[in-house]
Amino acid sequence: AGLGTGVGVGLGFMLPGMIYRTLRPEDADPQRIQERGTVNCPECHGDVPLMARFCPSCGHQMVVANKCPRCGKNVTAQAKFCPACGVDLTATVTCGHCKTVVPPGTKFCTNCGEAIASPSS
Repeated sequence: AGLGTGVGVGLGFMLPGMIYRTLRPEDADPQRIQERGTVNCPECHGDVPLMARFCPSCGHQMVVANKCPRCGKNVTAQAKFCPACGVDLTATVTCGHCKTVVPPGTKFCTNCGEAIASPSS
């Protein structure tokens, strides 16, 4: 009971600060970002220098080339499959109304404006 209580109390004191640090609105202010010279890593929430391509703490890629249309994970431009959910990133999506090929994850056709039916997973 002693160790469990100690760990629970410790986490109870740590969590509010961690949540505040993750969700604080001033981190999104462009002027404040310029003053600090860093941005927060979306993966580990550590400080990353503005021009860095990777997070120095966890190695997360900061320059986003693409996002997975299914899970939203950042993927490299050369990726053929999402490393998180395995979706095929080379698959093409066609508008059912005008037959225009649109990028995966598109919700509305860029040519006619019709809603794109989501592929069944």
